[in-house]
Amino acid sequence: MNKESLHLLKLLSKEREITLSQAGSLLACSFNDYRDYFPLAALCTLGLAKTDVGPPDIITDKFLASYFYAHTLGIGTHQVNNYTTTNRSECSKKISIHITALGDSYISDKKIALREKYVAFLLGIISTVIALWVKSKWF
Repeated sequence: MNKESLHLLKLLSKEREITLSQAGSLLACSFNDYRDYFPLAALCTLGLAKTDVGPPDIITDKFLASYFYAHTLGIGTHQVNNYTTTNRSECSKKISIHITALGDSYISDKKIALREKYVAFLLGIISTVIALWVKSKWF
């Protein structure tokens, strides 16, 4: 998982639900088109996050990225790839993305793994210090 996706997932874990405009503000605008929304779309298709878009069996990353981008373009009719929408208001503030149980579990597992790394590091330092102290006293 890339840095943007993990950052979005951490925010979702903290807030539980965010709007599309909030999520879009966290994404890097490298291409200024639908490709910028692939990290968010990937979270949704992997089941770590969810939005209320269509039946889940036909949703692809490209469709979701196009959907998200089209709804951030403002008022008017927009076509992005095979998706066409007519935005009558600021849609990016109405579309919500929320974390799923799988996403919450993923973040929890990441936190536990990080904590275990810190504990292992500290135990290594402590055992080294004790070994050096014992060696200096007895040898």
